Amino acid sequence: MNKDKLKPYLVDYLDAQGQKINGQLIFARDSTAASMAVLNILPEARTVVSVQRSI
Repeated sequence: MNKDKLKPYLVDYLDAQGQKINGQLIFARDSTAASMAVLNILPEARTVVSVQRSI
């Protein structure tokens, strides 16, 4: 059951103009799900730069 809990991640991404956006907070199962969530939810997100587990 612990593996099904959502964890906080900070995701940095590039927007449509190529500007880096820092620290979008996403709750997800793992880092892959967090990066996919940013790309699917935020229309301005084009490329995920980094994903870090938040405390």
